[in-house]
Amino acid sequence: MDALLDLDSAFHEASVTVKQFLNVDKATMLRLYGLYKQATQGECNISKPGILSYTARQKWEAWNSLGSTSVADAKSQYIELVNSLTPNDKQEAQSVNKASAFGVSVSCMAKTEQELNDSDKTVFDWLKEGSLENVSSSLTTNPSLISYRDESKMALIHWAADRGDIAMIQLLAKKGADVNMIDGDGQTPLHYAFACGHDECIRLLETLGANRNVRDSNGMVPSDLAES
Repeated sequence: MDALLDLDSAFHEASVTVKQFLNVDKATMLRLYGLYKQATQGECNISKPGILSYTARQKWEAWNSLGSTSVADAKSQYIELVNSLTPNDKQEAQSVNKASAFGVSVSCMAKTEQELNDSDKTVFDWLKEGSLENVSSSLTTNPSLISYRDESKMALIHWAADRGDIAMIQLLAKKGADVNMIDGDGQTPLHYAFACGHDECIRLLETLGANRNVRDSNGMVPSDLAES
């Protein structure tokens, strides 16, 4: 029993530590994601995403490749991999993202993807570039996009909070965005704002009606994710 508690404690510590790393290669980030999912949810139990859902497909493959690896083995491998990362991979403390075990990877993965031509960009691409004009135009043409969630199960309002983009959040709110919308992990935009340390964003979201008491799938309210 003590050994299991020690493993769980070490795994939790590693899952917090990993969010302090920025310059981690894509393959390692996917490996970490797969191990985390296996360690927390067991064998992959979801359908393989379509070929057009590139990032979601990669994440699925990372998880599915672990097959019948036990939860304990997945935790041990996850801990070992995190411990193998060097201090040079760490980013500045104020930029640490504690949103989820793959939260920092959501942002970093986006930076590794091939740049698109303007004609191929979606409203999510425009938002990540901070293009208020194009986001506004896209939502005017298709208002339903305001509540659409991408392959990472994040809505536009989540991405804006992740980026700390005040102007974008204000635009999305005017377009009818739900500031308490949850992502695939049960997290609201306020979870992202707290996790990323975007104080101005936190204040704005709360002014817009964000609820501090929403608990994510791990039972954490937004303020639990704030840097200590």
